[in-house]
Amino acid sequence: MASKKVKTVRVNLLEKPYVVPLGAFVKNAAITAGWVGQNQRVEPVKNIISMINSYVGGAILAVASDGSVYRALRTNGLSLIKLASDGYMFGFVLDLEDNGKKKALAISGPSYTEYSSGTLVHDKFNGQYMTRGAIINGRLFGVDFVNQFVLKWSGKNGWNDWTEGTTDSGRFVFDSARGFIKDVFEMHGDIVLVFEFGVARVSVGGNPETFKVIDKQNLPYYYPFTAVAAENYVYFMTEDGLLRYGDNRVNRVEGLISDDATEATSGFLWMGRYYFLCARSRSLKRNIMYVYDILSESYQMIDIPAYFAYYDLDSVIAYTTTTMYRVRNAYSGWRYGVLSQNVNFGTTGRKLATYLEVDCDSDVSVSIDNGRYTRTFSNPPKKLRVDMRGEKFTVKFEGSTGSVRSAYLTAEVPA
Repeated sequence: MASKKVKTVRVNLLEKPYVVPLGAFVKNAAITAGWVGQNQRVEPVKNIISMINSYVGGAILAVASDGSVYRALRTNGLSLIKLASDGYMFGFVLDLEDNGKKKALAISGPSYTEYSSGTLVHDKFNGQYMTRGAIINGRLFGVDFVNQFVLKWSGKNGWNDWTEGTTDSGRFVFDSARGFIKDVFEMHGDIVLVFEFGVARVSVGGNPETFKVIDKQNLPYYYPFTAVAAENYVYFMTEDGLLRYGDNRVNRVEGLISDDATEATSGFLWMGRYYFLCARSRSLKRNIMYVYDILSESYQMIDIPAYFAYYDLDSVIAYTTTTMYRVRNAYSGWRYGVLSQNVNFGTTGRKLATYLEVDCDSDVSVSIDNGRYTRTFSNPPKKLRVDMRGEKFTVKFEGSTGSVRSAYLTAEVPA
């Protein structure tokens, strides 16, 4: 009786569609140390929409979509304490310097909350309701809630001076071609506005100040609350992926986030280089966190269903509707995990996985699962014999500071 003919197939586990980087940076088919999350169940705070970390004040201010304002100590961002509930269904939080003193400022509807060096002030906001805003040259530039084509700015005496006049507060009305204004940023003394379907740059100069639109572009739909300013760019998430705007140009940031993320809910910048995004994964079909390292242009996924994330003194805090998570860099002793997708070598039926080839650092462990049992190898040799039969296989890499430079799985399949 003739034996069945087989052929040898070798797949790269670190290339799409196999790799699912749940906690480590992945770039050019290599894994580097990343982040992991620890579930710390506390009293949940739903629908946080904006947050700022006050370095001088030593606290975090946050606003929720129901108008509530919260405070937390920088050393424990998980413990949010409600300060006020007289806001509105939108709000934003800013870090500013007022008369040489740094403060955290929350504006929500008719009220504001200011925190600095242990001093808390909650009072009436003199301006009209705003959806988003930024402090530029001591003035508050904000988006009018009633007419979101309008950019407003405060007077010469600061963010709560709304005296009208030629040199005082004012307004600028944009056309409707790019939809509502959704976010405001400062870039080299200019104003960058992110619209529902575009971006614009406005110069400010002269005495009295004059405003001139120096660039405007139409773009795919922008997911609100995802824009951040980093280096010489504004990064923001759209239906066409992660974009960056600078030098009057828009570029798409290629890679996993742009290809996989959709329905983004929030984004923020940590340590000036890590862009965190909460969004839905097309491949995993659930909400997760993405991280993009702006300096190295690498990316990762963290398997936490967060809708909003920010940070306290030493770690990132991820908020879900039921739980808050603390996420730390793996270099502080936490471990990451990277799981491959199911590998069937392009065929149905059972096959024999023969060899696993891994080039990795000594602290990395590798597990291979055939659907019935798992084999785990710590500090594996560069090529090892596995001899596992199954229809499909998954491979998981775990480590802390170690990297995985390459990984291949070979099997004998029916010819």
